[in-house]
Amino acid sequence: MKKHVFVFAAIIILIAGSCTTKEILTETPCTNGVNTTIVDMRGLDACTFALQLENGKKLEPINLKAFDVEIIDGQKVCITYHSVEMVSICMVGEIVELDSMTER
Repeated sequence: MKKHVFVFAAIIILIAGSCTTKEILTETPCTNGVNTTIVDMRGLDACTFALQLENGKKLEPINLKAFDVEIIDGQKVCITYHSVEMVSICMVGEIVELDSMTER
């Protein structure tokens, strides 16, 4: 009888030990801004990096390097911005000035 209890307890321990919890990776919520992704546009003449909104629209920020965020292709960021009246040689999107930018 004790042998059956031991085997049963060992099975339970093995089953419980084999279960792993998955770490759910969540992005930092963008509560007062807009979710965007940094896109490398250097393949186009006179372009550097732009920001792409979730709907596909692109923004050309004039002050992208003013924030403590690594500027790499595919980096997800949360921004607040306002439009500025300027023209762009790159011409891939709306010219904006960023008010804030944080990593997601």
